[in-house]
Amino acid sequence: MDQEQKRLPNRQEIESMLAFIPKFNADDFQPIVGGDRTYPKYHPVMYELREEISKHCWLGNSSAYGELSQAELKTADLTHLVDFFSRYRRADQMFTGGQAYATEEGYVMTVLIRLRELYEDL
Repeated sequence: MDQEQKRLPNRQEIESMLAFIPKFNADDFQPIVGGDRTYPKYHPVMYELREEISKHCWLGNSSAYGELSQAELKTADLTHLVDFFSRYRRADQMFTGGQAYATEEGYVMTVLIRLRELYEDL
């Protein structure tokens, strides 16, 4: 889909994503709950997030998205955050455990916190 025709997430869709902040902050949360890095069994929250970011509004231009550092993600605009989630959605296709890695290293939480900041400014 042409980026000019792409609809960015609305307030309600962003709120759905912000609901993941307390889930990822839960004391018992670990991205992988079984299996191993080759065949991981993800925490149910990981599957919930995967379902949420499969919605049309979160399907960005992952092929054009370059790796952004966490510092860059902290100031990214909504288009870049959508592109991050589009790439994140495909992470396990690129290398096994890719989603767990991005979650464990704090990239997902960084993006969710930035999303909350942008949401407050809407």
